[in-house]
Amino acid sequence: MGDPRKLIALTTAAVAQGKSEAFFRIPPEFHDRAAWDSRDPNEAVEIAVSTLRAYSPTLVVPLLPRAISYETLRSFMNSPAIAGHPCLRTRRVYADFETSKHDKRYWHDERAKAVWPVYAGESFDIWRPDTGAYYAFTQGTQIAEAAHIKWNRAPSGSPYAELPTVWRRDPENHPIHFPRIAFRDVTNRTNTRTLVVALIPPHVVTVQTAPWVLWLNPEHAKSQEAYLLGIMSSIPCDWWCRRFIEGHADQEAFSCLRIPDPSRQSKLSQRVVALAGRLASPDHRFSQWVRAVGVECGRLEDDEKEDVIHELDAVVAHLYGLNESQLRHIFETFHEGWDYARRLDETLRHYHSWATRR
Repeated sequence: MGDPRKLIALTTAAVAQGKSEAFFRIPPEFHDRAAWDSRDPNEAVEIAVSTLRAYSPTLVVPLLPRAISYETLRSFMNSPAIAGHPCLRTRRVYADFETSKHDKRYWHDERAKAVWPVYAGESFDIWRPDTGAYYAFTQGTQIAEAAHIKWNRAPSGSPYAELPTVWRRDPENHPIHFPRIAFRDVTNRTNTRTLVVALIPPHVVTVQTAPWVLWLNPEHAKSQEAYLLGIMSSIPCDWWCRRFIEGHADQEAFSCLRIPDPSRQSKLSQRVVALAGRLASPDHRFSQWVRAVGVECGRLEDDEKEDVIHELDAVVAHLYGLNESQLRHIFETFHEGWDYARRLDETLRHYHSWATRR
């Protein structure tokens, strides 16, 4: 049998007179037979193909928990897509190395001195950069040399090829020597979280289940990394992802992410940097990164960590231009059956506070 969480779509097509382009008529999603049987056949949103292309060039149709969800979705469209973003120049990197037979020669099962962990998707979680669950281990010096050779041989069209050639020649500049943003490739909109992202520590390598974010400007500020991490880790951003992602956070899913322009609301953006920077750096492996960001390093107590997460969700909601009703809708429809009441209340408390400080 297939996975019961897989999406089933029923589609009909009709020819309409007097319309210059095609339209999609999208009803809400249903999670069980009872909801399907009691559906309102008139509850749907009609969206032109040209509008859908603005969300997804390949016409990935958004899944709407309710018809009114479309209004919330439209608010996200006021923020630029990460592909071609006016401030954040990034690319998604598929993997450092693969689990293929060719790269298997680098992997072994022994943890020892000068050995680096090999990260897969389960090696990290949201605000948890190291779960201890590794794909394998690898010899640090050898894998660093191999990584440097690989990115210098990058063909035209690859993410590495967009980096300055002179800068790329120095092996010490390779991102594996620094903290970087990674996210799980294998995911699903019905999971507890869909976009599972973390700032992973330096001196690890990733395989294809853990793609990561490459910054195309070597001189970019580390605060940009904290800002992007904060947006991607938030409930509002993840709600957007749950409308489009099914199975994999692939290249298009990443390219279509809507990321508010940090230069437009600097006070809110700076707060995202401070909150995300603090959450992302629980130990000494991130000490240089936090100094560049301008935050403290170290583990947060559980109650303090929760409060910081709630405030981050609230600030991100403001950056997306979400009103209170839309923020409530995101929590109410985020995950079927989840107990969100307390988290929503705490997020709204910060949301109201920031409404008077912007």
